[in-house]
This record gives sequence, structure tokens and C-alpha cells, in this order.
Amino acid sequence: MGAEPPASATPSQVISGIEILDAPWMTTPVIPLNSGLVAIIGARGSGKTALADMIAAGCDSISDESWNAEEWTNPSFLVRARPLVGDGKVKVSWASGEPSVRALDGSDANGPFSYERVRYLSQQFVEELCSSSGLTDGLLREIERVIFEAHPDDARDGTSDFAELLDHRASRHRLAREREAEAVSQISERIGTELEKEELIATYEGQVVQKKKLVDAYTADRAKLVSAGSEKRAQRHTELAGAANQVRAKLRQFAGQRQTFLAMQDEVKDLRRNQAPEALRQAQARHTHSGMSAEQWASFLLDYRGGPSTAGAAECKNPPIAGPAGVNSTLSGIGLLRFQS
Repeated sequence: MGAEPPASATPSQVISGIEILDAPWMTTPVIPLNSGLVAIIGARGSGKTALADMIAAGCDSISDESWNAEEWTNPSFLVRARPLVGDGKVKVSWASGEPSVRALDGSDANGPFSYERVRYLSQQFVEELCSSSGLTDGLLREIERVIFEAHPDDARDGTSDFAELLDHRASRHRLAREREAEAVSQISERIGTELEKEELIATYEGQVVQKKKLVDAYTADRAKLVSAGSEKRAQRHTELAGAANQVRAKLRQFAGQRQTFLAMQDEVKDLRRNQAPEALRQAQARHTHSGMSAEQWASFLLDYRGGPSTAGAAECKNPPIAGPAGVNSTLSGIGLLRFQS
């Protein structure tokens, strides 16, 4: 006993009463609540659960999952009675502050500016939590909540719930796992490609043997077509044909090399214009808590150290190719790219 009642919760966190609006089926629409209320007592079927559900609805404490569940399987009284509550609303009055009004059918529940003002543990929630059916989603969420609230404020790293704290602590390791998984996938793909190439070796070797036999047969047939006294001309023709084939091979080699260098320049342009800025944006999104400025992030922009420049010029050279019997053929018009960085 004392001169004054013991201190209770903050007035803005104490419910002083509720009022059921637009509900002609409610015989007692105004229900004042004791600030020290710890239990709702009544006979079976007298409406204890209904009253608790209405208080929870007025405090935005019924989850969207419960509101959207099927009526015949939902443990919430208000969801099962949705066809009967009509346009009824609940008005929750607080010891201090403005009252809150919510529809009993959940049509305006959990709006963008609302938040859970009380912690509602329904009878069905407690029964599910204590059931022997194993680890349920509700039990897991409750365990996570207890673990999170057991952490002091300075150990929560500025997070608001367990999922956010877990993501904050495990994000680095999750990203590392994703990178390693991607590396393993790339290596596996390369191994598969090499195995396919090894399987094709025998086929290509057989084709080479067949082509050599075919060339030898054509050479033998050509020798039979040479008339007497024309052996020197045939030999000269053979030498010139070989030199022409060498020139054509060089032409194809340098033309392919030039196209390769141009493709590399295009790849560098694409990296600098598209891929590198996008990779930097993704890195900034993954590491939002880095606290780095735009100038500091610019140091992480990917770029090539060397290789074909995006403004590289082509330098034409004409290297001589030695021909047979002192004949010098000149390879003309071959552009050799000069690397500029």
C-alpha cells in the first residue's frame, strides 16, 4: 500500500478503452479498459477471443498473412466472421494521444503509415507454438524475435529485426559463396568443353589421314598428265602455286588478326561504356553501408590497363614474303594494328 499507485506504462502506450462503431449486433459497443488489465475473464463462448481480436485489429497487430488466409482455416475470429461484421469498425482510445479507428474486416489494415502498436499473441498462436509438430514458421519467427531482443542496442548494428541483422552479418559470406559458386560453374563448363574436344580428336585425325591420301592421289594423277618436255614448266607452276598459297595464308592470317583486334577494341569500348559502370552500380547497391563518396567509388571503376585502345589507329606495313627461286612477292594492303593505351 502506498500514497500513490505504482508507476505504470507510458500513457501513450496504454489503452483506455475501445468502441465498436457501425455494429448493431454489438450489445455493449463501449468497453472501458483498466490501465492495469492483465486478463479477460468470461465463460466459454462469451466473446473473449473476439474482444482480443478487435483490440488487435485496432492496433494493427494482425498480420497480412492472417487477414488474407482462407476463412474456414483461419484461426482469427474476425476473418471467420467477416461476412457477419459488415461495415463495423473498432475505435481504440489511448490514455494519451489520438484514437485509432480500423475496419473489422481488415480492409484498411496495415497501411503504409501504420505500425504494430501492441504485441498480440493469440490463443491459436500459443497452441501452435507449443505443439509437438516440429519447427513451424511461427515458432521460428518467435525464436528469432527473442534472440534479436536479447541483443543490446549497441550490438544490433542499427537494424530493426532479426532478418535485417542476419542479412547485415551474413551478407559478406553470402556474396563470397555466390562468387565461389559462379567460379565453380565456369570451371565445370570449361572442363566439359575440353572433354568434348578430346572426344573429337580421333575424328579429326581420321579426317586428316583421308585428306592426305586424297592429296597424294591428286598429285599422282597430275604427274600422269604432264607431257614429255614440259616437266620444267610443271615444276615452275608447282612452285608458283605454293608461293601463292603462302601469300593467301598470310593474307587470311593478317586479315583475321586485324578483325580480332577490332573486335577487342569493341569489347574494350563496351566494357568502359556499359559493363564497368553497371558493375560499379551493382557494387554500390551491395555495399550501401560503405559510407564512401562518389570520388572514392570512382577508384573501383573497372578498366583495362593496356591492349587495344578505344582510339587505336591502324598502321599499314608491307612485309616481304620470300618466293621460290629468288622470286620476291610482296604482301600488300595488310593493316597491322598498333596498340595504344
